[in-house]
Amino acid sequence: MTDDSRTELAAQAYIYGFPLVFNLDQVHRHLHDGVEANPAAPFNTFSHAPHSPARQTLLSRRQTG
Repeated sequence: MTDDSRTELAAQAYIYGFPLVFNLDQVHRHLHDGVEANPAAPFNTFSHAPHSPARQTLLSRRQTG
């Protein structure tokens, strides 16, 4: 195996593997830790926040011009 093919293989492993690992990390977070005001919930169930947060931060794209 040449250095170029190893580099290409490593790049493909990162491109396809990172999203899979990141997604599993997020599933773990939702199941065990919860997200912000939403408590943790098992698979196939909904998690509801006990109250609406006083301040919500929304990200949007600003148009300049």
